[in-house]
Amino acid sequence: MADNNQQNVDKNELISINRQWLEQKYRELKEREKKIKQLAEECKMIRLEMDPMEKWLVQMEGQGIVDELRASLAEPVPEPVDEAEVLEEETDDSKHLTELKGDPLRNEVVSLLRQAYPGMLYYREILQCLKDMGYQVGGKDPGLNLIAHISTDKRVVRGNKRGMYGLSKSFAQELNPVKGES
Repeated sequence: MADNNQQNVDKNELISINRQWLEQKYRELKEREKKIKQLAEECKMIRLEMDPMEKWLVQMEGQGIVDELRASLAEPVPEPVDEAEVLEEETDDSKHLTELKGDPLRNEVVSLLRQAYPGMLYYREILQCLKDMGYQVGGKDPGLNLIAHISTDKRVVRGNKRGMYGLSKSFAQELNPVKGES
C-alpha cells in the first residue's frame, strides 16, 4: 500500500510542478508577444514618418539613394518584413486578400504604372499598392513572383535603377496618341 500512496503523491507533485512550469511559460510568451506588438507598432509609426521623405528622395534621385542610405548604416536595415508583418499576416485581413497571378496581375500592375507614368514605381511599392487594393501576390517571395510576372510583359519596362518599373513608351503612346499623329 505504501508504494501506491508514494506513487500517487509523486505523480500529483509532478503534475503540479509541470502545470506551474507551463503556466509560467504561457505568461512569458504572452509578455513577449505583447512586447513584439508594441515594437511592431513603433516600427510601423517610424516607417509612416519615413515614407513621405523616402518617396520624395526616390522621385528626386531615384531608388539608389535609399539603397545607399541603408548601406551606409553600420548594420543593414532589414526590409519591412518583420514581426509586424508576421503579426499582420495572422490577422483576418490577410485572409480576405484576393491572390492575383497571370494576366489579371499584369493588368493591375499596368493600371498602377499608368497612374505613375511617366514616373516609375519600385516593386515593393507596387506590392503595397496591390495589398491596399485588397490583392496579394502569392508564393514564398511575392516580390520575386511579381517581377517574374511583369518582366515578360511588353507593356512594362525595367528602369535604370534596380527594382524600378514603368510603362513602355510605345504602350504609353498607344494609350495617349500625340495630337496630329493620326
